[in-house]
Amino acid sequence: MIHSGLGNQMFMYATGRALALRMNASLFLDISRFPADLKYFRTYDLDQLPIKARVVNGGTISSLLPLRVRLKAERTFRRPFIRNMCGFITEESEGPWVRFEPRLLEPATRGSVVISGYWQSERYFADHAETIRKELMPVRTDHPVAVIDRQQIENSEHPVAICVRFHMDAPGQVANHVGIISAFRRVVLEHAANNPRATYFLFTDQPAFFSDPQCLGIPFQIISHFPGKDTSRITLYSMTRCRDFILTFSSFHWWGAWLSPNPAKRVIYLRFNGLDRPNHIPDSWATRDVQES
Repeated sequence: MIHSGLGNQMFMYATGRALALRMNASLFLDISRFPADLKYFRTYDLDQLPIKARVVNGGTISSLLPLRVRLKAERTFRRPFIRNMCGFITEESEGPWVRFEPRLLEPATRGSVVISGYWQSERYFADHAETIRKELMPVRTDHPVAVIDRQQIENSEHPVAICVRFHMDAPGQVANHVGIISAFRRVVLEHAANNPRATYFLFTDQPAFFSDPQCLGIPFQIISHFPGKDTSRITLYSMTRCRDFILTFSSFHWWGAWLSPNPAKRVIYLRFNGLDRPNHIPDSWATRDVQES
């Protein structure tokens, strides 16, 4: 079941694709939830990427279930007898987070499995990482603005992506943007002191918050923000051209760092107030506990 924004859709696809490969089975993507998203108005965006799956609207597999069950899947499928009968696996809560589901790492014994969750962990698809990278790497584009951005990054000796997400998608949602920028500034300045040849490129959903060119303490170039269904892949591709990454919780930025093919890649993940979802940060990434100030 696919829903949410592009970054989360990529996690769902990667987990489902890896499971299908373990089962030697076909992968179906149920996109029937998108018309009901009246808060964020998300759309199905995986068609921007070279994925290998069949898209179904209404759910070839989940349509076998009663409508009232499908619409309340998160609650209904926690009942063991329904979950076992349908081969349905969903994320379960464990305190404020979700529990890691080891069953997804094992080949299923039944003919079909329906999975529903965000699955925001590399562990769900690490054994098929090469395939996932190939199928989720956005195709290079000749959009004139994107070409300029890409050339600036690729011509840099040491390009660094500063990825700042403020999570202001929903109407009325407010973020402490001053505190968030201040926390990034401290980490960026430390990075710059150790990497004098680095050039910094800013990827953000709120470029207006960075109108002060001194706000991060170092010179930086804002990469063109391409909102909308058909342009997220442009930003994602530009991001993957960088060598180092400084980011915090954002599924979209997570994938930019993970997909980067640079063998010298280094990723610094900012954990605000020392919190983040278990298993979300790959072991190869460095973490920094920060606070908004």
